[in-house]
Amino acid sequence: MNTVKTITKPRPTASATLAETLDNLTAWINKYSVHLSEHEARVMALWAAHTWVVTCFYVTPRLIFSSATPQSGKTRQLELLENVTYAPRRTDSTTPAVLFRSIERGYDNGLPPTILFDETDAMFNGRGESKQEELRGLVNSGYKQGGTAERCVGDGNEIKTFRTFAPVALAGIAGNMPDTITTRAIAIEMRKRKPGEKIQPFQIRAAESESEEFTEFFEQWSSSDELKDYLSIYEPELPPGVEDRPAEIWSPLIAIADVAGQQWGAYAREACSYFVTKPGMEERPRGVQLLEDIRTVMSGREFVSSRDLCDGLNCLEDGQWQHMGREGITPAQVSKMLRPFMVKPVKIREGNTTFRGFSVYPTFQEGGEQVGLKDAWDRHLTPFIPTTRNARHTRNTAGHSVTNCSTLRNSPEPHPEQSTPHEAPSEDDMAILTDMTPCDAENYRALAQRINRDEQEVHAALERLTAAALVTTVNHQLYTRN
Repeated sequence: MNTVKTITKPRPTASATLAETLDNLTAWINKYSVHLSEHEARVMALWAAHTWVVTCFYVTPRLIFSSATPQSGKTRQLELLENVTYAPRRTDSTTPAVLFRSIERGYDNGLPPTILFDETDAMFNGRGESKQEELRGLVNSGYKQGGTAERCVGDGNEIKTFRTFAPVALAGIAGNMPDTITTRAIAIEMRKRKPGEKIQPFQIRAAESESEEFTEFFEQWSSSDELKDYLSIYEPELPPGVEDRPAEIWSPLIAIADVAGQQWGAYAREACSYFVTKPGMEERPRGVQLLEDIRTVMSGREFVSSRDLCDGLNCLEDGQWQHMGREGITPAQVSKMLRPFMVKPVKIREGNTTFRGFSVYPTFQEGGEQVGLKDAWDRHLTPFIPTTRNARHTRNTAGHSVTNCSTLRNSPEPHPEQSTPHEAPSEDDMAILTDMTPCDAENYRALAQRINRDEQEVHAALERLTAAALVTTVNHQLYTRN
């Protein structure tokens, strides 16, 4: 692991340190905001700090505030950042020409300004497409050092190159942000406050006065050439599984956190893991969502028949596949959507039966090679983090049943203590059934812990309930009350 060397930094007072400033800034943000976890305000504090030394980094991560509904606190977050970032420039309506000229003018003064976009659902609303495409391209090109835009200026139409590298934060209703921006961003989800969630009333003059200590510190802290030289070459250790674009996005913030000390280094890595694995509010490409849902349905299996896979997809409670036609998604549709990922149906032999389905691993059969689902999952999905409960619930409605995994190869062996599947449920079994939530898949160990019962007894009872068609199981670990 990289070790942060001691860096001598100017301080506005004898007691102020980067760690203390980040602590105080986090508390100040939380005073005026309600967030879903402890990570959001810390990320905002680190992001604000990075705007003062942004040219030390290869990329500047975009920060997105999104919500399902208006009046959820998105604009307030931009107002808070406006008080603590370098040369903030907040706007809800601008043109590409104004934007890249503003950035270039900032470089004339030493650093690019911090661009704070509000109401981006109006900016990327599908009208004025030429302007929107220019803005989108400008935001994207300014993500990395060396980003530029060329424009004709003056009466002689002289070609001039404008720099576009600058920190950008955006706020808007979820679903309207271009994918090319969201993939370069840390997305903070905002929600309306509950009746009992209280915050300090926001007064602009009071906030300006309160934030002076932060801007004074960051101004002097960022003036250290030793600090800037150090940040320019420092490569922080990232959490396991954080690679490629997520690694680019998080490296600047974790680098600054490491300079602040061990505690803030831990905070930043926890936040990184949280945001990288957290599902975003923006709609994912349909093919990628299909890969995610197939991974959920297969639940650790090596093979699945096409028919069973479709049954499982159509049973996902919050899925979209049951609406694709009268019967829901079909094997032909699954095959067509997986084709761009080089995943194709294969012949699977189970005993004396041969059926068509999909394999997690590569195969080479008559008709050509296919790379397997795992290749597509590894390339397009975040790493799978197992939990004791399904990430996506299943349901049992008329005409739909949870995937019958008896046709799948390499199914987990039944629990050694489980009862014969034909044994009738007892009164005690029925009592366990009443403790289960209908249509909610639950791990038998988690259920046993919740109702304070022996795991093996609960597992045996669930198997009897399954045989009686009162409960459905996909793998002898997750059970759903019908």
